[in-house]
Amino acid sequence: MLFLSIFSAFAISVMLVDTLHWFVFFVIGGLLVLFIVKYYQCHHVTKKKFYIDMDFLMTMQLLYDAVYEFDLTKNVLTKTKNVNKTKNLITCKNMRFTDFISSYAQNNLREKNVSEFINYFSYENLEKLFYSGKTIINYDFKSKCSSSDYCWKKFYGRIFISNKTKSLKLIIFEQDVHEEKLKEKMLLDKLKIDPFTNLLNKVETNNQIANAIANAGETKQAFVMMDIDNFKTINDKYGHAYGDFVLSEVSKNLMCSFEQKGFIGRVGGDEFVVYMPKIEDNNEIINCVEKFRMLCASIKKTDSKNYDLSFSIGISLYPEHGKNFEELYEKADSALYTSKNKGKNGYTFYETLSTDKE
Repeated sequence: MLFLSIFSAFAISVMLVDTLHWFVFFVIGGLLVLFIVKYYQCHHVTKKKFYIDMDFLMTMQLLYDAVYEFDLTKNVLTKTKNVNKTKNLITCKNMRFTDFISSYAQNNLREKNVSEFINYFSYENLEKLFYSGKTIINYDFKSKCSSSDYCWKKFYGRIFISNKTKSLKLIIFEQDVHEEKLKEKMLLDKLKIDPFTNLLNKVETNNQIANAIANAGETKQAFVMMDIDNFKTINDKYGHAYGDFVLSEVSKNLMCSFEQKGFIGRVGGDEFVVYMPKIEDNNEIINCVEKFRMLCASIKKTDSKNYDLSFSIGISLYPEHGKNFEELYEKADSALYTSKNKGKNGYTFYETLSTDKE
């Protein structure tokens, strides 16, 4: 009927005006028809999107432990579902959004995390996220699950404009993700470990050293690099099975000698690095090195495997010999090869090299 009325009015106007007026009315009429078509298209899309969103919300309510809906503009909690599953939380009708966030944080989170949580879920930040196009909330945190333990939880949600009230709204779905987080951590840890020795792999060793240096300040640190003397001979003479046994025993002895003093990585076939992020003096390093050499001297030898295991070791110091990973690695490597040139089976501090050159 609406379209019929428009075209009837248009036809009458055509008969009443001259050619110029006819052209003007034709353009205006065309624009009017285009506007009406676009209006109905937009209205249809909006309704469709609304129903899709409602289906999405209903599905999410079935999957998650608890659901909260807030009117951010009015600063009020409007709906809840399954909140009894959340410990240490009391909600009431028309509870203020800001009071809910504050209460949830103070009753469930560690004290050091409360401020960050409240700031993230402040109206100002949520409004900023929404108008920058970031309408999806995905926030992981540790929440109290007993008197002393904390478990991983997730707030997944959406910020949107209400079709009815035009208010800015937030819907949050709460879920326990502790098991998933533990599995994720196990997988990430595996990526950091050398599977044969259970020491750090090369990439993670480098990362941890770089991180320790970045946070060192003026604290004295030590970069200890070593490899097994004539390891190729061990493999060739006694077989790779015995060579693997040696690598395994060496790794265990490194952990016994240095684990309380730093972290240990396997960075090559028979090459190892120990980084000591806090040392008092050089004697502390020497004591650990000597303990390691003594333990390795007792690695068993079977059936004609009368091989004396020895190591060439190079040591550089932070901050004396370098203030980044590359400098310390280069100096320790240089000291290691000096140990080899001296006949192997020993250790060398890079500072000794510096003194010799002078």
